[in-house]
Amino acid sequence: MADNTIFDDIFHTMVEKMPQLVIPLINEVFRTSYPESMRIVQLRNEHHDTKSGEVITDTCLKIGTLLYHIECQSTDDTTMAIRMIEYDSRVAMEHAQKIGRRYRICLPRACVVYLRDGTATPDCLEADVVSMDGQILDYWIPTLKLSRYTAESIFEKRLLILLPFYVIRYENKSRSLKHAPETRKRMLHELSVICVRLNQEPDAAKRSLMYMDLKQLIIKIGKYLFSQDEETQKGIGEVMGGKILELESERLLRLGREDGHKEGREEGREEGREEGREDICRLVNALNKSGRSSEIVRAMNDLDFQNALLAQYGIIRVDDNDGSADRFVDDSAMAE
Repeated sequence: MADNTIFDDIFHTMVEKMPQLVIPLINEVFRTSYPESMRIVQLRNEHHDTKSGEVITDTCLKIGTLLYHIECQSTDDTTMAIRMIEYDSRVAMEHAQKIGRRYRICLPRACVVYLRDGTATPDCLEADVVSMDGQILDYWIPTLKLSRYTAESIFEKRLLILLPFYVIRYENKSRSLKHAPETRKRMLHELSVICVRLNQEPDAAKRSLMYMDLKQLIIKIGKYLFSQDEETQKGIGEVMGGKILELESERLLRLGREDGHKEGREEGREEGREEGREDICRLVNALNKSGRSSEIVRAMNDLDFQNALLAQYGIIRVDDNDGSADRFVDDSAMAE
């Protein structure tokens, strides 16, 4: 499957099925402040080229009286400025206003989202449009580069529409990470943090189905990018399904054994798992609220650091003498 097909399909699917995700993207690019509940009108996306007969597909939206055109680009195409002029002109002509015998043609606010970029990829696309009397219109549109956004900044800016494409930064030409185990481990831990953050979003309950779909889209792109690496594909699927987070809580099982042995071995294991899950959720929530989200990945990977943070935020208290742990909640650290 060609890059432009899978990436375009996923981008258009999100725009059509999850339009609320587009608003933060528009706010980021155009410095607007639309609420995520803002009504979006999705306009026709197919424009026929009368010369070639080809169908040009783009994403065109209307918010209030303004038109927006967003292109998702997987490679740095040097002809993109010309293509954007073509697309924008077609959109503008379709929505031209006629006053008497005079037309008013407004170009849409346009941008290109680059999923991959290089050192030569511009921050904006530019062209000089010269009118018949010699006047020059400086045509330019901004670009947004996925590589400039960390998982933390994506959540901070609510750019969740970028999440399915996040694993692109870990791709390589062989479509495999078999010989790069550390890179694979780092990627899976980042994805586990993304999974936790989605579950911890303030609107997670209301948008649980949408967030589930986002995880599935991450898996879909992961399978495509690492098509020659079943182990990496499996790892991504397990992370997005919550398995790695469950293993983290299993690793914390020993911290919940004090009460477990009183109730029996099996009951103690289940209690330990549940406490482990709760501990991790509380820790991630506490780090987010105290502005230390950048330490989440290390906390998931470094058990000693994780235990220190659990104690620091009052989630557990470790008894140095026997290694047992008490759990309690520090209201000042965990306050909403």
